[in-house]
Amino acid sequence: MASFLNRRDRPVGHHQASSATWPPAWLPARLISGRIADMADPGVPTPPVFDDLIAELALIRRHGITQLRTLDLPALQQAALAAGHNPTNGRIEAPQLETLIRDGIAELGGGTIADTLEILLGLEPGTRGNPPPQLRADAAERWGISLSRFRHRWEPHILSQLADAILTRCHHHAMRLAHLALERRTPTTSRLAIAWVERFEAMYRLWTPIYALAADLTAQRSTQFHPPRRDGSDAGGYVTFALSHYTDLLIETRRYQHRYGGLWLLSDHQAEQDLADALYRITWHTPNNERDDSYLRTLTDTHPEQHQLLEAIANDPIGADIHHEWQDWARRCHCTWDAKTTPGELFATSRHHPDIDPTCQPHQVIQAAVDYCTILDDDWNRIADWYRLPTNRPTTISGETLTNQHSSNDRS
Repeated sequence: MASFLNRRDRPVGHHQASSATWPPAWLPARLISGRIADMADPGVPTPPVFDDLIAELALIRRHGITQLRTLDLPALQQAALAAGHNPTNGRIEAPQLETLIRDGIAELGGGTIADTLEILLGLEPGTRGNPPPQLRADAAERWGISLSRFRHRWEPHILSQLADAILTRCHHHAMRLAHLALERRTPTTSRLAIAWVERFEAMYRLWTPIYALAADLTAQRSTQFHPPRRDGSDAGGYVTFALSHYTDLLIETRRYQHRYGGLWLLSDHQAEQDLADALYRITWHTPNNERDDSYLRTLTDTHPEQHQLLEAIANDPIGADIHHEWQDWARRCHCTWDAKTTPGELFATSRHHPDIDPTCQPHQVIQAAVDYCTILDDDWNRIADWYRLPTNRPTTISGETLTNQHSSNDRS
């Protein structure tokens, strides 16, 4: 198959969004000294010591989860406060401690360690009142080794994983409190403030290919408004570039999952859920299945550059089929809109344009991309001025505006 990179066929002035990276890589270096105090946050509870947590989890293992109310557990009490569990009458009670332990297990994201911990601590349904020695034997069986080996080698290991997970919950709560402090323009530690910049940078690495994907899908359809491209063909190569940006998104998502376990962290839980939902909708509405996504990720291992990737796709039967499916998928969009009347959106969507079909799959991808970018930008804008950085990305002229201007000049 011949290469489908043909820059000469691309309409003059149309925007290629791959260079739209925000925030810039130098952002952490622009932190201004004096705005953020190097001191303990008075409103952020201090998390417990790691070794103390392990010792108390081992104590619960020996006595059973039903004895939480009778055990002396100061480290877990401290962890519950640091993780945001509100005390009852000034004291963390047994149900809140159990919730903290369950949250820590959930933080592990499932798998053998999480399953074994539930058995070991009597948190699996039907095991709550079982004697601790029986729970340990059942946990060893679940782990697949002898009781002696499990007791001396692996039980301390999985309890340490739970302690780390509980401390992670404490850190996330501290981050949210720091975000709130930044919103209110009150002092917070430089450590937590810089951690927010790093987390936003990680989430913005997905922003760039998401924005570029929506830009190219929008450009592919908007070029059909101008003769002679009314047949739905991808004369500008926009669907091809959209597929490339989608592949970049798959890679950045995998990197985020590896670094942060796929856990989003914003100012509140609803924003996190909305951001995760937007990312899920982007992938769901494309013509790809899971194996297609896996194939594209595999190609990038040996073809990291866009040109190499697109040549590999064009010359491989599986890649050619995926590319053909994307062309057919994009060609089904027959939506129209007035580029001059998009009120406050990055790209035109059915929310503000009645001639855009709300069931159109490419535009549902575009809508989800707008949601991701907007949610992330809004959360960043709430604290960006603390760092004396621009709260918004520089305003640039849109590709549609440039194309319309170019078409007008051609007609005059």
